[in-house]
Amino acid sequence: MKRRLLPCLSLVLVLLFSTGTQAAPTYVGTWGLKARFVNNQPETPVRVKTLVLHQAVFSAVTAAPPAKACSLSGAMTATAAAFKVQVAVSGCPAPETTGAQVVYSYTLGPDGSELTLGFTGPSGPIREVYERLTPVQSGSATCGHPFCGVWNRTATYVAAELMHNEPAHTVITEKDYYSIAAACFNKCSMDQVTGDPAAGYQVTMTMRAHNCPVGPVDPTPPGTVITANWKVSADGQMLTIVDTRYGTPVTTEFRRIQ
Repeated sequence: MKRRLLPCLSLVLVLLFSTGTQAAPTYVGTWGLKARFVNNQPETPVRVKTLVLHQAVFSAVTAAPPAKACSLSGAMTATAAAFKVQVAVSGCPAPETTGAQVVYSYTLGPDGSELTLGFTGPSGPIREVYERLTPVQSGSATCGHPFCGVWNRTATYVAAELMHNEPAHTVITEKDYYSIAAACFNKCSMDQVTGDPAAGYQVTMTMRAHNCPVGPVDPTPPGTVITANWKVSADGQMLTIVDTRYGTPVTTEFRRIQ
């Protein structure tokens, strides 16, 4: 009996350890646009655009001219040569609108430091060349805080009264926070995280860019420091952020996508 069990036990151990250390796909990470071509003609100046790729979520933020600022995010199926994206939220023009399905061809440089995307726009073929902004993930990569991943905003309350439940993909990395909605986006740096799971966390961020509509005075211009209380559910699937900067608590709830 022992002779029969030992090979099975060895196989189980191999599977457990190989699964736990499985490397993330080489495209996973944050990328910055460095060149863009429309109908093989270079775009000048090059727009400021960031691409954040998870294993099954595609997110992009265009923060400055020559294009109109916009953002998009959606579920992604990846093959060896293409990303097939079902756009869930977007403020971008065609073909990257909400509900659209976009296929991006892609190639990775030999050392994984460069990514080239190709797709068809209204004016013809588009080619975008990105440089990697984060290290290649190897093994079971971890994050220094419990918030990394992609979340979907499910509700926002002011003084416990529901204000809206418009979806917004919220992409959080080790050092950055992106809120991507149909109306607008905002990008913040994750500066400091203190606390613990039981009591909750205090998170300090700095606003870096946004294209949200504002009145005569922008309440959160770039450089604004934002401190709020964050708490993740025990199963890690729900995130609650409470912002008390304006006196009345603003509570936003999120559900984890990835």
